[in-house]
Amino acid sequence: MLQNFDLAVSRAVLDAFGGSKGFDWVMRLLIEVDLLRMGPIVALMLFVWVMPKGRVEARPEVVFRSMAGIFVATLLSRILQNFLPARPRPRLGAETLPFADLGHLIFLDDWSSFPSDTATLVFAMVAAIWVVSRRLAVVAAIWGTFVVCFPRLYLGYHYLSDMLAGALFGALAAAVVQGLPLLRWPASLARRWTERYPAIAVVMLLILGYELMSSFRSVMQVRDALRETLHALRA
Repeated sequence: MLQNFDLAVSRAVLDAFGGSKGFDWVMRLLIEVDLLRMGPIVALMLFVWVMPKGRVEARPEVVFRSMAGIFVATLLSRILQNFLPARPRPRLGAETLPFADLGHLIFLDDWSSFPSDTATLVFAMVAAIWVVSRRLAVVAAIWGTFVVCFPRLYLGYHYLSDMLAGALFGALAAAVVQGLPLLRWPASLARRWTERYPAIAVVMLLILGYELMSSFRSVMQVRDALRETLHALRA
């Protein structure tokens, strides 16, 4: 039944918005350009991290808890993708649907569609923003829904249920982790470290912003490079 629901939703979306080359181009652009896709959400999160009361004031405890929640949520989402029964992406599993051409976009056909790790990341970030500002969290959620997630539904990267499951899982996992009392000591340590090395803290904040905006692409590249190196050494 879930598959029939997802197929009906995808078909309705394609019937409503498909057929326009201009619209297809915009959807591809939103998937391809990290700054346009994730930049506003990352900017909102950085804003609530450093300007909680209308003045620039770094909050390393909040940053640490937020990143812990985001990291755990995305890691668990990836684990679920690997251990749950594989679900082909709509472009592969629903060949009767007339999805738009991807052009030169990368399509991860060997990754399971459920749950959406993109939706998990986005709504884990929304949960991080919610802790400081509910109004900005709503703005981030709207942007994430229509600018980040919708193009992936339209172009056949995910079904609607993939997105909903990822969003719910990301928000809940991040919220739970952020509230863990076990994080009090490392969060306090992060504040002391920031006060002692403020310049390094600013650099680290910029790096975090970049990695979030690119969905940890650099981290995955390092992982793949290490994996290939180890494989070569064993050969």
